[in-house]
Amino acid sequence: MSTKYRNDELEMASFLNRELESKDPRTFTELYSGLRARKFIPKIPSISVYDRTYTYEVWAMTGQADFIGEHAKDLNRVEVGRREFSRSMRPLGASMGWSVLKLRGSMNAGVPMEDMTVRAASSVIARKVDKDLAIGDVAGGYTGLCNDAGILADNSVSPVGTYTTAANKLDSLNKLIADTRARLDYASMLTGGEGIPAFGRFHILVPPVEYAALKQTPASASYPDTIYDVFMRQNAEWCSGIDEWSYLQTIHSGGKPRAVCYPLDSMALGAAVAEEEFVREPAQFTGLDVSVPVFTSSGGTVIRYKPAFSYMLLGS
Repeated sequence: MSTKYRNDELEMASFLNRELESKDPRTFTELYSGLRARKFIPKIPSISVYDRTYTYEVWAMTGQADFIGEHAKDLNRVEVGRREFSRSMRPLGASMGWSVLKLRGSMNAGVPMEDMTVRAASSVIARKVDKDLAIGDVAGGYTGLCNDAGILADNSVSPVGTYTTAANKLDSLNKLIADTRARLDYASMLTGGEGIPAFGRFHILVPPVEYAALKQTPASASYPDTIYDVFMRQNAEWCSGIDEWSYLQTIHSGGKPRAVCYPLDSMALGAAVAEEEFVREPAQFTGLDVSVPVFTSSGGTVIRYKPAFSYMLLGS
């Protein structure tokens, strides 16, 4: 067979292969772990992307009411005082960039290069903010919901047993809720008054592996309901739910898992994130290159009432 006929056959085979190809019209992107901080931490409203400090005040009350005589002159005095707290807001950002020729070429070919780059830039900023809310930022001088030093030092609750059996797990979660509530009975007590819990319901976060175990493991050999179902029934009045968060998988000392118990309440905590979570500046041209800065700002998770938060090491 001559070389010419052989080349003609190869070209025909290549053409047929392209004709028989099914090209999916949809656009796919790589998947990353879910951004969950917004679900677990209420966003603080009205923070501008240009603010560099977030400040809030906490008021404290002292005194009590009591029975008095007709002409009493020594009534108990009620007084209030306030403390101010601040958190630095740090800008964070990235840059989108293209060759003008490549960008226009992709537009001409119907390839959504610009749209996909914007989506990617939005994603990397959102993931950075999510991590900031979870574990904080060393350079910023703050930790996050998963690793607050004050909670770890003062509000750690020990698990029951080795936290390996179904009974251990159920008893430990019950203890986590009970100890947190008991702490608040005293922490919120007015001087000379009655202990009143500041928050009625609490949310629990656990690592994904532990969450799967709670949802799938029977509470006991003779009881088919899962640990999760039994716990939620026993604590329907006190617990709003249990969720998984990957940051908790190795957050404890030595790379061990940790649970968090806290009130999912905007009075107790908030996400110090700018209202404008993706600001896109005008395009900047240098010859045939174009660059577009994008940014937002974050101050991490603000925890206003630490006695309402607890950590538990899940295992020995």
